[in-house]
Amino acid sequence: MTVLIFGGKDAKVKLCDEPTGNLDPKNSLEVMQILEQINQRGITVIVSTHDYTLVDRFRKRVLTLENGEIIRNN
Repeated sequence: MTVLIFGGKDAKVKLCDEPTGNLDPKNSLEVMQILEQINQRGITVIVSTHDYTLVDRFRKRVLTLENGEIIRNN
């Protein structure tokens, strides 16, 4: 399994584009837990995903885009 996280070693923001795409639920959860640990160290983690189950589980701020427009921000 390989996850590409954009942002240098010392970056304050990490951008993850579909980090759980094509992973089974167990590995998806593991990746998200690692990203949460990074976030707990004070680093902003931005994740793009279509997996609403993971989004709901981690209870973080969510921006929903539709046709390039933000339709939800909570």
